[in-house]
Amino acid sequence: IKKSELMQPFSRKVLEFLACDCVVAAGLGVYSVKPIPGYNKSTYTVIKSTAEVFECNCQGFAKNGYCSHIAAVKIYRRKRGEY
Repeated sequence: IKKSELMQPFSRKVLEFLACDCVVAAGLGVYSVKPIPGYNKSTYTVIKSTAEVFECNCQGFAKNGYCSHIAAVKIYRRKRGEY
């Protein structure tokens, strides 16, 4: 991740999910993204449906087709060697 990207709210939120250990593997291709303490209150589910297709049950995904929860899960998977 480039330093300039870290300045963006989206990127900061993704890094915060990772720093707070909010991403948890909940099953094969299923991840729970717990809330950032003091920031939000909802836990969301990210599902890796096929190849590199991810879905999340948050409003951001419903609106944009992508969200910070999916970005955090992708980094989490990369760090764990899950591709």
